[in-house]
Amino acid sequence: MKSKTYMRKIILTGLALLSISMSAQMKKKTYKKTTKGKKTVVQKPAHKVPIVQDSTAVISNIATPVSQPVQTEPKADQPKATEEESYMPLVKKLENKKGWISNRNSYGNRGVWAYLKGVWSGKEKIFIMVEMQNTTNINYDIEVISFEKRSIDDDKGSKDLNKEVPAIWQTDFSKLMKKSKQKLIFVFDKFTVSERSVLQMTIQEQDGERIIIVPIASKYINGAEYIN
Repeated sequence: MKSKTYMRKIILTGLALLSISMSAQMKKKTYKKTTKGKKTVVQKPAHKVPIVQDSTAVISNIATPVSQPVQTEPKADQPKATEEESYMPLVKKLENKKGWISNRNSYGNRGVWAYLKGVWSGKEKIFIMVEMQNTTNINYDIEVISFEKRSIDDDKGSKDLNKEVPAIWQTDFSKLMKKSKQKLIFVFDKFTVSERSVLQMTIQEQDGERIIIVPIASKYINGAEYIN
């Protein structure tokens, strides 16, 4: 009886194992069939769409505009300053000179005198030195000092008649103290004076009547000493 029961268990166990084995085989076959029946999808490379360049030109490396300094025109006084630099060394030299014209060229009015000390030429300029002296006890205030070409005769047709000659530089001076002397230097653009004319220097007193007139002969202008 026990033997039959044992054999039955063995048979049932064998059937169970066989059933499991057959089931596994069926699943494997089914999987393979499914795999065989499935179409393999081959991924084709994507179609490249040609890139159409925009007709608008693209400019690279655009340089940032650099602001340039505005070129300003030189001021009107700049050339004058440069010109002044050329003749000022000569003025400094003359300030240390006594002059070459004697004191007989002296002109005065009521104790105030003006002495023509010399005329020089250089750097395309004319330099005139005058020394003033106040022998009175009253200060001499200068209103203006002017120069003009004047004819020494009554020839109305003279081209030098009453022609002003402006100084381009002069010693900064406006008051001659009592009992004192002062050297004055005047600079002009180069010019000449005809033999029948003089360069007249006029010194006018401010709020006064002591006007001094100094006629500078053409021989001094045309025969000016050279300085460099």
